[in-house]
Amino acid sequence: MTFITAIQLKDSAIVVADNKFISFEKDNPKSFKEYLDSKIYSWNKGILTGVGEHRFLDKAIKLFVHSADSDTSKLPKCLNISRQIRELEIGQHPQVLISQLLYSEHGRLYSVSPKDKTDQYESVALKNNEIVLWFFNPDVSQIMDDLNVLYATLKTRDSFDTDEEWTTHYIEQFKTIYKKHSVIDPCVSPSFNIYFQTANDELDYFIRNTNNHMENYVNIKTNT
Repeated sequence: MTFITAIQLKDSAIVVADNKFISFEKDNPKSFKEYLDSKIYSWNKGILTGVGEHRFLDKAIKLFVHSADSDTSKLPKCLNISRQIRELEIGQHPQVLISQLLYSEHGRLYSVSPKDKTDQYESVALKNNEIVLWFFNPDVSQIMDDLNVLYATLKTRDSFDTDEEWTTHYIEQFKTIYKKHSVIDPCVSPSFNIYFQTANDELDYFIRNTNNHMENYVNIKTNT
């Protein structure tokens, strides 16, 4: 499953996504494999990520990049087309119905979600100081205090003297949040990718989250 956190600040955006994928065997639904990979895709103005049925989202993102000229106004249509194709393949699966995308563009964040009681999608901009959490397991009791601290200590990029101070402020908090939530929900990894973007710059890291080890994740997933 997926645990995504998105933060919209006045001068920047932060997106965090865990790394665990679960692949079910075609001929034996009770058998599955687990593997780690980035859930963040790049495009020429930022990143995209999402929750729900992976193949549906992957197809929608590829349509956006290769067939829609990365025109964000066409993202809802890309999701609609991908949904129709995926439903021809597997039917109206619940994971497809609830799937939604998040994308960044020059330091601003937008969600692309299904409209109520329709087959259409709409794009909505996140507000300043808004935190969005997307996950399958709604039990946040073990991380509620940490989330409250995160919200109480939201700081813009220009509040820090250096990029290192800015990124460390958030990375250290998310190391605790993702490690705790991975215990509650074993389908979520303690490791995560974290992406920072301002109007002009971007930074991304892979956080192994074991033994206080951090690696710079040089290339965001680009299999579009």
